[in-house]
Amino acid sequence: MNAYVQTQARKLAGTPLSSVIEAKRLMKGVQSKMVLDRMDEEIASCRRPLQAPAAQKALGAFMAKGKSDFLKI
Repeated sequence: MNAYVQTQARKLAGTPLSSVIEAKRLMKGVQSKMVLDRMDEEIASCRRPLQAPAAQKALGAFMAKGKSDFLKI
């Protein structure tokens, strides 16, 4: 382990555990919010093409176990 890491580990070990727990909770909360926001964006991004007429026709044909004629869209 390098000297910088050892110094930082000693500093952290010298702080009250409750402070470390609270800091970690706050950092995770921000990160969780960012992840959830990104997931919402991805869902919206996937949903848009699925609402297009071609996708709706293909899904209908799939459900009916038939073929789609995309030239008529």
